[in-house]
Amino acid sequence: GAEVIGIDGDPKILGIARNKAQARNAAIRFDKGMSFSLPYADGSFDRVVSSLFFHHLSDDNKRRTLSEVARVLKEDGELHI
Repeated sequence: GAEVIGIDGDPKILGIARNKAQARNAAIRFDKGMSFSLPYADGSFDRVVSSLFFHHLSDDNKRRTLSEVARVLKEDGELHI
């Protein structure tokens, strides 16, 4: 019963992800956006999951991303890295 949303700034990567999800009949929504400027309202998510991503960011964008994650998480939300 979970709603799953993936985000990436690269349309090519989003296309690959959509194809993989469709091939597995996985109901995942994919949005174009950047981690340090998330296109979601405050308190929108119960969980945020990041895998193999943070090492690609500059120190400043790591801080900005974590700030954005805190903003979009519900009060009792969780970040999983």
